[in-house]
This record gives sequence, structure tokens and C-alpha cells, in this order.
Amino acid sequence: YDHLLLWYPFDDDGGSTAVDFSSLERNATLQNMSASNWVPGVVGGALSFDTPATKNSSDPSGQYLDIGSWSFGGAFTISAWIKPDEWRSNGTILYMSGSDSIELRSPSTNSAKLYCLMGGTAGGTENLASNNGLLDWGKWTHIALTLENGGTNASTGKVYKNGSLFTTVSSLTVPDTDSRSSQYIARADGSTNNHYFVGDLDEFRVYSTPL
Repeated sequence: YDHLLLWYPFDDDGGSTAVDFSSLERNATLQNMSASNWVPGVVGGALSFDTPATKNSSDPSGQYLDIGSWSFGGAFTISAWIKPDEWRSNGTILYMSGSDSIELRSPSTNSAKLYCLMGGTAGGTENLASNNGLLDWGKWTHIALTLENGGTNASTGKVYKNGSLFTTVSSLTVPDTDSRSSQYIARADGSTNNHYFVGDLDEFRVYSTPL
């Protein structure tokens, strides 16, 4: 719990705010969403995102969460229950801006993969990519991506599916700690043509340590 940077159980059951259950109170603001987006989840409630495929991140009228401005970098874990409705080219689940931008998204080719792209690290642009088959369309899957700080080009990332190790990637570098003014769930920032994420999310967490 001491390492939680944010934790959205999505059990709020309505309203325009997703309450952060970490000690940091980083509540998220629902954008272009309504009461119908609050749905049953794996544990309690969940949020459902249903942006049309015709919209991309340069159009701010899609459905997403604004998770505020704060600093982030170093070792981490990102975990969530995810039920994707369909593949979208570069469909973005998490976007954190800054000189070391972080994007958790699907690839531009049709596959059940996810990858975490980290730009501008001390080792250059890094890609913590899962093997194919991580996601099951229309079904709940628990995912977790971890990255330990072993030094420049010497850090190991891991991807877990439903609690089991699914992919290991070596020779990575952690992102620098950076002030991040644009941070979203289900959307990238307006400078990209990434698609929105479409599907359901539950128990979304970010930690400052590799679990």
C-alpha cells in the first residue's frame, strides 16, 4: 500500500469522479461519460469505455479519465483487470506525458498484445512488449507489467497474465522522474493519432515498485 501511486477500484457507482483509494488522493475526472458507463466489474464496479472507432486522441470528445498532473518515474508496476471489446490500432489504456512519455497500448497490427512504450530514457526509447495472446476479447483478464531498476540497459521487465508470468524482457531502462501534465486512462494526448481504448477496466493500479 505504501508504494501505491494510484488505485481506482471503480466502485463509485455513478458520478463524474473515480475516487483514488491510495493515500495520495489522485481522483480521476470522467470525460464525456455518464451514469451508463458505470457497470459491474470483477470486484464490485467497473468503468466501460465506448468511444467510436472514428475518433482518435486528437479529438477530445471521446470517453476517458483525466488522472491529473504529478511526477512519475523509476521502477513501477501497472496492473488492472481489462475486458477489451475489440482491437483498435494503438488503442491507449494509459498515457503519461513528459520528456519520458509512457504509453500502455495495443500495437498498430491486429493482435492480442500490449506494450508499454517509454520514450527518452537514459537508454533511449524502450518497449516492454508482451507476447501474443495476452488479451482475450470480451473476457476479463488480469494484467500486470513490472519494471525493476537494474540500471541503464540492464533492467528487466515482466508481464503477467492472471497472476502467471507471461513475458520477460531484458536490457531495458526505467523512465526518468518527470513532471507529467497530461495523464489519461483510455486516451493518449492530442498530439497523437492513437485510438481510444474501448472496453471495461477494473481495479486500475500504479505502484512505484516492481511487484
